[in-house]
Amino acid sequence: MARKRASGRSFHRAYGSRDASTYVGGIDENVAAYIDQLQHTLDVAAYEFNSPALTAAILRAKARGVVVRVVTDDHDGLGDSLTTLHQLEKANIPIVTDNRSALMHDKIMILDSTRVITGSWNYSVNDTYRNKQQRPRHHFADGGAGLSAEFNEMFVDHKFGPSSPANTPHPEFTQDGTEIGIYFSPEDDVLTKINATLQGAQHQIRFITL
Repeated sequence: MARKRASGRSFHRAYGSRDASTYVGGIDENVAAYIDQLQHTLDVAAYEFNSPALTAAILRAKARGVVVRVVTDDHDGLGDSLTTLHQLEKANIPIVTDNRSALMHDKIMILDSTRVITGSWNYSVNDTYRNKQQRPRHHFADGGAGLSAEFNEMFVDHKFGPSSPANTPHPEFTQDGTEIGIYFSPEDDVLTKINATLQGAQHQIRFITL
C-alpha cells in the first residue's frame, strides 16, 4: 500500500536486544490498548503473528463480542512454528490463508471499520523488539471502505495476488487537507503510481526502505 502523503506516523526504534526480558513497552502493547477499546469489528491481515500482547488483546475483544476475522500467509503465518494464531483458532476466530507459494505480505488492522493500523511492522516479537519498523495509525473517513473491500477479497472471496481485482473504492481522496492514495500490489500498478508521485515532488523527498 502506497501513500502520496501521510500524517499521524508512529515509529518504534527497536532495541535490537536478544534478551527477551527486555521485550516490554513496545508498539504491540500500544496497539493492544487500541484493540481493548474496540466495540464492533476487527479485521487483521497478518503476514506473521506471534505477539503475546496482541494475541491476548484479540482474545479479550472476542470474549466481549467483537467480531474478529483474520487473513494470513499459509507458511509464514499459520504454518510458522512460533505463531500464536492457533490460540485464536481455539477461540473460534476464523482464519483464512492464501494457500499459494507467493506471500500474503499485508500488515493491516481495520478497527471498527474506519481506524487503520498498517505499515512495515509484522505482528511478531522479532519485528516489535529487534527490527526497525514503522506503524502508522490513521482514521480514514473514506479510505476505510477501500481497505475493507481488499480484506473481503481475501477473506470472503479467497482472491490473492494476481487473482485480486483492481476495484478498490475511493483509492484516492483528501482528508484534513492531506492527499492520500491507497494501492495494492500487484493489481494496482503500485510502482507507476509511486513514480508519478516522486516526479511531482518540487522540494523534498524522504523515504524509509529496507
